[in-house]
Amino acid sequence: LTETANTCSATANNGALYYNSNAGSNAVRACVSGSWEDLVSTAGAFSTFFGVVPDSGATPGDIQSLATASTTGPCKVSWASTTTVNVTGCIAYSNGRKVTVAATTVTLSTFALNNFYHICLNGTNNQVPTTNATGSTVESANLGTFSLVSASNPIVCLADVKSNATAITAVYDTRVFTNTTKEFGYAGTAALALGVMVKPDATNFNRLALPGVAATGYMRGVVIASNGAVYASGGPNVIIATGGTVGVKSSAAITLAASTSLQNSTVTSGYAIAATGVATVYGNIGIPQLPTTVTSASTTACATAAGCVGGTLTTLNIK
Repeated sequence: LTETANTCSATANNGALYYNSNAGSNAVRACVSGSWEDLVSTAGAFSTFFGVVPDSGATPGDIQSLATASTTGPCKVSWASTTTVNVTGCIAYSNGRKVTVAATTVTLSTFALNNFYHICLNGTNNQVPTTNATGSTVESANLGTFSLVSASNPIVCLADVKSNATAITAVYDTRVFTNTTKEFGYAGTAALALGVMVKPDATNFNRLALPGVAATGYMRGVVIASNGAVYASGGPNVIIATGGTVGVKSSAAITLAASTSLQNSTVTSGYAIAATGVATVYGNIGIPQLPTTVTSASTTACATAAGCVGGTLTTLNIK
């Protein structure tokens, strides 16, 4: 109590914290090893922190779900029943803040053929909501407000769940991690959904678009956050992953192997298919990590967690 506020040395105020209200800083400072350091915050490095902390939860680091196939890992979403999915716990940075996510079960409702549900950290205190009754046949619908300058920061979405008229038919992993390389962007001529590959828009290469199913252009990355709308005005409305690990949706069943790589589908734009080489001018989006079979979506209700995998975590290696 007798030390002056600005004293920091090896013998005075080590471990002390204070808020620096100087207009050129506005940061919390700490006395560490005899010198003042500015502490990094979510406001100062949001895009770096955005996502799931990979070494958190009950099985830290198990992002490939090796402990228990298709179910374990930080904030992993997996099939539980015809109408529910399980979500494991984790630590995540979402909506501009750090949150400790508790494991929970999410119950879906309002089923319809080809309905999509987004499993996101948009509940109370940035938790997963206990119920998520809003589904839509439009894949990019219900993605919420997107702002980088207000309290409506992008939220982390963990999975997209697809259904038929009565039951769940696929679970797409859309997780992004704090160590994934990210880039801000603008949706071009069409709204962008989560977990899809994008390329520069043909009419404005500074914006992002779905690749289409024709072999033209090169991939830019994978969508990890979006407001589900075409860009109109203001700042960015999309965040994409350009490196590291991210969930990518698949349009067909894939048997993963060491030689497997993912490319844009010639059937469902932005979705992935398996390849063993560069078969189109798109090249490879990356190397899948999950050592299981990707079942992809169908209209048949899932019976097990392992039989309800609609996409794969992928190490991006865009070429």
